[in-house]
Amino acid sequence: MNTRALFNIILKVFGLILVKDIIVLVVYTVQTLLMASIDIEYGLSSVSPYLLSIVVYGILIRLLLFKTKYVIDKLNLANGMDDEIPLKVHRSVVLNIAIIVLGGYILINELPNLLRLLYSMYREKIVTNGQNDVTTQPLILSLCKVIVALLLLGYRYRVINYIEADRKKLQKDL
Repeated sequence: MNTRALFNIILKVFGLILVKDIIVLVVYTVQTLLMASIDIEYGLSSVSPYLLSIVVYGILIRLLLFKTKYVIDKLNLANGMDDEIPLKVHRSVVLNIAIIVLGGYILINELPNLLRLLYSMYREKIVTNGQNDVTTQPLILSLCKVIVALLLLGYRYRVINYIEADRKKLQKDL
């Protein structure tokens, strides 16, 4: 494995982490848009930072997952280093490990939070005899994170094939 391939894998792992973060941003944006239906002026002023963040994250994800060669060249990451690293691991194995770790990390962090929120919602309904409307926004966000983690763990090979499709296409063209 050479240094360029190692930096390529590292950048793709960071891109996967940003995918998790952009999903959280999209959920917050949708929740804010739903709240914006009450007050349009409030909604536009509160949604615009989320939309700007989604655009920036989208550009970063595109660069880190699909344009890693460009990023490595512009940041001069592989210059001045030994070209060969004594590590014989295929890039898909590293990406598979990274996706498992990322999905597991999200699941381990968010599953207790989801259960706590469900219990709190249940307790509040019992205490108030169903009179108060319980906010479901944190519950929806937590549920989305758990679903994303499960999808990452369940469909990791499809995610890897999607990430690697550009590289495979280039190899076929050569």
